[in-house]
Amino acid sequence: VQTITVEDNTAPVITCPEDYSVECYGSTEPDVTGYATATDNCDPSPVVTYSDATVGNTITRTWTATDDCGNSSTCPQIITIVENNPPVASCPGDTTMFLCTLADISLAGFSCSDPDGNLDVCNLDGGVLDGDVAIFTPIEGANTLTLIARDECGEVDSCKTQVTVILNRPPSAGADQNSSRFVCSLSEICLTGFSCSDQDDNLDTCYAINGTLEGNKICFTPKNGVNTILLVARDECGAADTAEITVDVTLNSPPSATCPGNITEHTFELPTDVCVSGFFCSDIDANLNDCMVTVTSGGVIPSVYEGDSVCFTADHSGFYTVTLTATDDCGAENSNVAEIFVKKVSLCPTVQIEKTHNSYQGHYENVSITIENSQYDFEGFDFLIAYDASALAAVSVTAGQLLEDCEWEYFTYRFGVNGNCGDACPSGLLRIVAMAETNDGPHHPQCYGPPDGYQYELAVMKFLVTNDRNFECQYVPISFFWNDCGDNSISGMGGEILYIDNIIYDFTGNVIWNEEDEEEYPEEARIAYTGAPDSCLNYDPLKPSPVRCIEFVYGGVDIICADSIDDPGDLNLNGVANEIADAVIYTNYFIYGSSAFIVNPEGQIAASDVNRDGYTLTVADLVYLIRIISGDSAPMPKVTPSIEARFTVNEGVVRVDYPLGAAHLVIRGEANVVAGKDAENMEVVSGFDGFNTNVLIYSFDAGNSFNGEILITDGEILSIDAADYDGNACTARFLPMAFSLNSYPNPFNPVTNIEMNLPAATDWTIGIYNVTGQKVAEFSGSSEAGPVHVKWDASKNASGIYFFKAEAGQYSASKKMLLLK
Repeated sequence: VQTITVEDNTAPVITCPEDYSVECYGSTEPDVTGYATATDNCDPSPVVTYSDATVGNTITRTWTATDDCGNSSTCPQIITIVENNPPVASCPGDTTMFLCTLADISLAGFSCSDPDGNLDVCNLDGGVLDGDVAIFTPIEGANTLTLIARDECGEVDSCKTQVTVILNRPPSAGADQNSSRFVCSLSEICLTGFSCSDQDDNLDTCYAINGTLEGNKICFTPKNGVNTILLVARDECGAADTAEITVDVTLNSPPSATCPGNITEHTFELPTDVCVSGFFCSDIDANLNDCMVTVTSGGVIPSVYEGDSVCFTADHSGFYTVTLTATDDCGAENSNVAEIFVKKVSLCPTVQIEKTHNSYQGHYENVSITIENSQYDFEGFDFLIAYDASALAAVSVTAGQLLEDCEWEYFTYRFGVNGNCGDACPSGLLRIVAMAETNDGPHHPQCYGPPDGYQYELAVMKFLVTNDRNFECQYVPISFFWNDCGDNSISGMGGEILYIDNIIYDFTGNVIWNEEDEEEYPEEARIAYTGAPDSCLNYDPLKPSPVRCIEFVYGGVDIICADSIDDPGDLNLNGVANEIADAVIYTNYFIYGSSAFIVNPEGQIAASDVNRDGYTLTVADLVYLIRIISGDSAPMPKVTPSIEARFTVNEGVVRVDYPLGAAHLVIRGEANVVAGKDAENMEVVSGFDGFNTNVLIYSFDAGNSFNGEILITDGEILSIDAADYDGNACTARFLPMAFSLNSYPNPFNPVTNIEMNLPAATDWTIGIYNVTGQKVAEFSGSSEAGPVHVKWDASKNASGIYFFKAEAGQYSASKKMLLLK
């Protein structure tokens, strides 16, 4: 065995990496800076190691290669650490900016730099950087801009700038103002205390619209009413403020002078003191300064103006001009004129009620009220007329021809007296009132009195003359009636004078009362309700008093005498009374009505009162005429006994409980009629007059009468007129089969009749209530079966709806009625 020993004394060959520079704080590890390599003759994998020696920014890295024999070699590597300098961010200093609006703004002086030249990023927080200019949208108050600089090594630098923004505030023109001014004329007005201001001290202009601003004063030329001036403040930013100044200007209105118009004053002597009221001054602006009166008539006449009255002394007839002048504090004037015509009256008028002659009974009669000898104008009258209501029924009153020709505006009448005359009140009273003018409208009366002293018609009263023959050949007076001071008076122009009675005559011209004759007609002996008493006169010289200057003349209606027309019983007017022809005409009347009278209706009606009981055209007259013709009675006056016949109707059958000689029934419409079984011995005739069916039950045979079941009909019976065999008129009581309640007329003014039908005798009450349920009237009584009539006078009650309730035994009912006044 050969042992060969090889001694290795050769070190490995080592190769170092190149020197290396480390920047931005990079790694110095060999993985970055590189590894050394080594080779060896013997050892294929020598061990390579290194060690560092650092001086400052230089690292000397010594690399060593060692083989298995322990041989080694070294080599150095120089690693240089390059030091990085941070970037620099530069900002301008904090600043304050005044802005008009919050629009984008620019601020210069921003920059980024790096001493190493490795600047990477330069950003502005809060805006946009354009070069060295920062652009941002501000907010009012503090705005912070932050500049950030970053280099490639990640080093960062920043700076901040605070921009304080003051936003413009609008200027002030002051507060809105409202005021009012009273002016005498529309000349320039100046108002003080106006100015503009600006908190930012950048006010540009201050001016007025619809006015002129001078210093703190605004002047303008007003209009009457609301004036609006605008004060405008505008700053350098263009912001503006407006104050509205409203001035309500009231232009002075001239005062008003009011006069009563043209007036006629009547006097009985001259000179006379004249006092006229209705003069007054007024001012809607409440600045009346003076109110002065001047009276002239060919010259200025002394006058006294007190209250609203002007008084002066008139020494002649004619016109007196009263001028009223009103002046206010602005000096404006207004005048008005009233013409006062003073007229001396020498004659007093006569007011007369017409006396008619030969008035027919059952006919209408017109009675006029006239005036004559009137020498003055008048504007109204109030007459109260008395008459006998049992003889005359007042129907209506119309304006007389004088009032129609003069076109007076108001005329009315009513029944009854407005006052209390107790039992002395006449049975008929009629009040007539007329006025020439009711308002100061476009229409005015054409005249205020008669054009001369002749007789003229003031009113026409229409009466229905009674058909009661007891009044035939009678005179029914119509007179004036005095219940208070205003009755039967005539008002002068403007209501200044009230003319009342002076002398009162009857229709023959005899004096009833003479106010001028104190010896023959002393006040203490005055006839009641005749003339206005002296207490109606006013003796105070400062106040007006009624003037006694009317002569009143009573009138009336003279009813024609029946014997001047024809004898009783001579219905055909042939001069022979109580013959069969007269009975035929009479029966025809009951069937066909007044068309049966063709010769002379008035004469024939007057001749129909055969039994002379004062009532014409009755069944009692027909029965008596038949008895005379048959010789059973003589044509002579007689006393009519009180006879009552009770009629009932049940299912169309008419019954009567008393023996009758004849009966006349009126049935509504065109009805069918048949004689009842108890009237078969009588003549039953009927006829339709166009409205109702008339039925006459009678007999020419002596001794014939009837009672019990007398007629069968399918119609409604309206009335029954009956007489017994002796020709005595019977009171026909129509007994109802059922309870009923009604009133007529309805509506009414002011009297209505309440009718209640009782099917049996009983106690009853009728109460009248207003719409609030308050009882205003009550009636009560106890009655037999049949109709009950109650009359209610509502003259003291107000117009409106009323309810009336009736209670009668087991029956009750209520209904409504309307009072219209």
